[in-house]
Amino acid sequence: MAARIRAGEIDILIDLSGHTSGHRLEVFARRPAPLQITWLGYSGTTGLDAIDYRCSDPLVDRSGDAARYSSETLLQLPYTNWCYSPLSGTPDVAALPALTAPGVSFGSFNNFGKISSVTLDLWAAILKQTPSSRLVLKNVALGSASIVKQVQDGFASRGISADRLELRGQSESLLEHLNHYNDIDISLDTFPYHGTTTTCEALWMGVPTITLEGPNHVSRPGVSLLTNVGLAELVAVNRSEYVDKAGQLAGNLTQLAELRAGLRQRMLDSPLMNAPGFARAMENNYRQIWRRWCGQPPQSRIRGSVGSRRGTY
Repeated sequence: MAARIRAGEIDILIDLSGHTSGHRLEVFARRPAPLQITWLGYSGTTGLDAIDYRCSDPLVDRSGDAARYSSETLLQLPYTNWCYSPLSGTPDVAALPALTAPGVSFGSFNNFGKISSVTLDLWAAILKQTPSSRLVLKNVALGSASIVKQVQDGFASRGISADRLELRGQSESLLEHLNHYNDIDISLDTFPYHGTTTTCEALWMGVPTITLEGPNHVSRPGVSLLTNVGLAELVAVNRSEYVDKAGQLAGNLTQLAELRAGLRQRMLDSPLMNAPGFARAMENNYRQIWRRWCGQPPQSRIRGSVGSRRGTY
């Protein structure tokens, strides 16, 4: 792979996996291109000297903390590190379930690896302060009876009975999965590892998300996503505020219904779904770092496949 990249005279090589299954970081370690970037697939630094830059934005990685949490130089996009495009044929946003149900339905469809003990503590506190509410959890792991029992036991130890939980397993298709959002009123983000695609899907389906900000990349995607769709007020700065914000939103069904009805259009109008603008911003970053590299003395450049070849940008 490295030899083919060198032969192709690639100037900027981008990693989309980081430390995830099936990654190709060993290719990057061979430095087949003069500039190498990591983006999108991994919520954190690679820790590799061979990766020069990590794509980010001013909200998901605060500039003052970057040196503490990243071996790469941050390559900041002006608004958001992500660009969301929904599948065609996604279901319409349904009316707010709480208007006809006995109580508010909170929910989270995040990967179960993100549901920490802190997350369970927060969700239990929210259910306790919101009478008649329930929590809908959906994940492929809930197809296992032992996992269902583990979840029920975890909530029982926090004073929440199983009848306030609705545990759903895998759907036949992604479109069917999205339709499950029409059964919940408020989405609850996980902590310290936030959802990203899951949060975008919830917002697209009209479900506002409460998130708790943390100090580094994994605990800040919700900050960036919500701020970029104009919902910074749903970002909590501490645990008690996270619980309070969920309760306040659940306590005003008129506001919640209005928010739900306008959330899809709000997303469409936001930087999060401005694909041409996102592409231009990414291209501008590529151009700047390539010009910077070309402007260095040849002996100080990292010599990859192109050696001292200068670009024409």
